[in-house]
Amino acid sequence: MNWNRTRETLINKSPSKLGKSALKILEMVYRDKYITIPEMAKNLGITERRVGKNIQNLKALKLMKRKEGGRTGYWTLQVK
Repeated sequence: MNWNRTRETLINKSPSKLGKSALKILEMVYRDKYITIPEMAKNLGITERRVGKNIQNLKALKLMKRKEGGRTGYWTLQVK
């Protein structure tokens, strides 16, 4: 599945409108499942705390989750 199709699926799955930062975070995870929060913050030009809050919201919406935890883990998008 390409990013545009994945993006549309995630937008349709979300009960509320996703902001620009949230969509960019989802795209970064789509492109690199091992991306770190500091890397996301740098790419977005926002604080790590703000990225963390966006990720909390995306997890609550069941759009993404962290697998295998900690430093060795990776992100997954919950497309289905």
